[in-house]
Amino acid sequence: MALFKSDKQLFQLIQIILMLNVISCDDCGPLGYNAINLLRPNYWFFDLPFDHCPSLPEDHRYGNESYIDPEKKCRIYFNLCQDQKYQCSGAICARYNFDLVSLMGAYEAEIHPFHEGKQQFSAIYTGEKIMCGALQHPMNVQTRFNFICNKTAFWNQTNALYHGGSIVPPGRLINATFNNITCQFTVNFNSAEACPYIPQNDSPTKPLSYGSLILILFFPGLLLYFILGCLFNRMRGNEGKDMIPHRAFWTDLPELVMDGFLFTMATVTCKHEDRYAKDYDPVQ
Repeated sequence: MALFKSDKQLFQLIQIILMLNVISCDDCGPLGYNAINLLRPNYWFFDLPFDHCPSLPEDHRYGNESYIDPEKKCRIYFNLCQDQKYQCSGAICARYNFDLVSLMGAYEAEIHPFHEGKQQFSAIYTGEKIMCGALQHPMNVQTRFNFICNKTAFWNQTNALYHGGSIVPPGRLINATFNNITCQFTVNFNSAEACPYIPQNDSPTKPLSYGSLILILFFPGLLLYFILGCLFNRMRGNEGKDMIPHRAFWTDLPELVMDGFLFTMATVTCKHEDRYAKDYDPVQ
């Protein structure tokens, strides 16, 4: 019995596999940073005092304040690289109680949400309309998460309670503020993942040493000398070995080098001898 009834079914299966491979190889993340720890969980969450929470959504603003206890907290859920599947329909959301959720930011694959700095990076998203401004009118909330370099503040995933979520580790949250006038929600985190990452194979570039510069200049210069010298001698009618520029010097060079070596060794050992000295008969 054939595994596939037609070539069309086989082709469709190959397409599905390729699509899954593209999804699994998504390279979302801040450039130049090793943020894999931040991207691994399905979502992160943390709690905020009610007076630090964003305003309510436009369609929940009126008639819902009565069952929100100001003494309680709101819970922020976020995933930096995809919309969540369980807690809300966006990348970032604020939950005030079981029923009331505010969408604080949506992930758009065609828009790179990360803004990289020297010792930090930010993730910026646009959410739904909430009540903001001096006149409390609907405005799209802007959410900005700042991850600031702290080499000891690793984001280690905790045991997930619901759908692969993980609580933000203690000491990572610096502060969170909501500006009701500009409708911007800003959260600052400590993160070792926000320290610039240099792979082992990509060591920092170092300036060339003087010796390297001399070698780089010497060998191309020597090659150019021989090429131009040979052309010059050829134009003068020389052929064969006579085309070599300063042929006599290059012919004697090995022996000159040997003389220099022997002279140096004789100087070091205090034994100067003339290698060309000959024995003569004594004068009588």
